[in-house]
Amino acid sequence: MLAVVAAGLAACGSAPKATPHAKATPTPAPTINPSAPFEAKYASLHQGLSLDDVRGIMGSPGSTMSEADNGAGTTSIVIQWQDPKDAGHSIIAAFVNNVMQTKSAIGF
Repeated sequence: MLAVVAAGLAACGSAPKATPHAKATPTPAPTINPSAPFEAKYASLHQGLSLDDVRGIMGSPGSTMSEADNGAGTTSIVIQWQDPKDAGHSIIAAFVNNVMQTKSAIGF
């Protein structure tokens, strides 16, 4: 009888454990060479990226166009990046609480 109990316990110990509250893995930011064409950088940007991720993709901090804090824990910032090879091309991105919400392209 002891052998039966031991075999049952051994079988239970090898069963995979369930995780009732498994956390979703965040989507990693796209990796792009900072010297990539400006249009390729624009194409890699998407809603939900962090401000730091976007700055990494763009290869610079950009120029702040506007910044606001509503005093209730919500901040917004709009940043512009200009194409170093063509001053007529730029990318503008809007962030709420440092998460990208929208993007727009000018000149391409």
